[in-house]
Amino acid sequence: MPSDASGARIVAAFDDAFDVTKLEIRYPESAGGAADGRDIGYHDDSFCYREGSPAAGVTLPRSMGGSDYSQLQRALDRGVENKWTRSSMGGEVRPEIQGNAFDAWPGGAGQVDDMRACIELEHTTWKINQGSQGYAASDPEVAAAIRLMGYDLTATHAYLPDDAAGTATVGVTIENRGVAPFYYPWTVTLGLRNAAGDVVKTWDTPWDLRTVMPLKVRAFPVPGHPDPDGRERHRPRPPAAAGDGLLVRRPRHRHDRRGALRVDVFLASPDADRGRPAVGLPGEHPSADPDDRPRTSGRRGDEHRRRARPVRGRGRDHDRGDLHRRPLRRRSRRRQAGRGRARPGAGGRDPPR
Repeated sequence: MPSDASGARIVAAFDDAFDVTKLEIRYPESAGGAADGRDIGYHDDSFCYREGSPAAGVTLPRSMGGSDYSQLQRALDRGVENKWTRSSMGGEVRPEIQGNAFDAWPGGAGQVDDMRACIELEHTTWKINQGSQGYAASDPEVAAAIRLMGYDLTATHAYLPDDAAGTATVGVTIENRGVAPFYYPWTVTLGLRNAAGDVVKTWDTPWDLRTVMPLKVRAFPVPGHPDPDGRERHRPRPPAAAGDGLLVRRPRHRHDRRGALRVDVFLASPDADRGRPAVGLPGEHPSADPDDRPRTSGRRGDEHRRRARPVRGRGRDHDRGDLHRRPLRRRSRRRQAGRGRARPGAGGRDPPR
C-alpha cells in the first residue's frame, strides 16, 4: 500500500490531468483526504447494502442504522458530506443485491437498505448495476428510483418583452427536481424564430446550469430526533417580473428531434393586477424595486431556483432552424387580470446526458 503522501501525489496528478472529465475516489479519507479540497467526487461501490449481524448499512450513516465504516459516515466524519454540490457521486450497487435492489422500493428489505434514503442523502448521480438487464422496463419501482437519481431540470417560467427593437432582456426560471446538480458546463443557447418559423439568430448565454441546485435537499437526522419526511424544501424569492417590464410566460415542455427545449409560451399577468403574484409561488410578490431583487453571490448552491442573467446583444445568423416554437397567443387584458398565479409546467427531462 502506498503511503498517504504518495497517494496524495497520485490524486494531484489525476486532478491536474483532467480538467473536464469528472473524477471520483473510493473513500473520503483515501490518501489522507487528499481529495477533500479538489473537484473529485466519491465512488461508493457497495451502494445501499446491509451486512453483518446485526445487519448494518454500508452507505447510510450511524444515525440511520449504518455501520461506523459506512460511506456517508466516513463523509460526515471528515466534514465533506456536501461535496456533491460540485463533484459527482457514483459507484456500484453491491453485487449481491444488483438483481433485486428496487424490489422493495422505496424502503428496502433484507440486504437492501432504505434505497430512497441512500439516493437522497448521497445525492447519487450514477451507479454500475450489471443486474439491470433483468429489470422489467415497465416496473414502476425501478422507474421511480432511476428518475430520482441525478439532475432533473425543468424550465418553469420564461421572461421576455412583448415587443422589442434592438436590445431585449429575457430570462428563464429553471428548477432542479432531482437530487444532484448537472456537473458539466454546457452552454445554454437561445434561438429566435422569424414569422416563417425559421431560427434566424442564436445567442450563447452565460447561464451556468451547474448552479441550479435541487429544490429539495434531504437533511441528515440528528440523534434523538425523528426523521419525519427527511426533505427540506428551499423556496427562494421569485425573480422580479413586472418591475422589469417583462411578461411572465409559462412554458410547455417538449423537445425537438435534436433534444433542444421547445418553449410554447402563454401570456400571464405582466402588470394588470399588481396586488397578486405574477409568478407561480403562492403568496410571494415580485418586487418592482431594483434594490430588492434576488442576487447571486458567485458561490454555487446559494440559490436553489435561479433566475438566469439577462442576455443582451447581437446574435449569429442561422440559415436553418433546429428549434420549434409556436407564435405567442395574446390574451385580453381582462382575462390576464384573473390569472395572477401561474402554475409550474409539467417537467420533462433535459437533453440526454
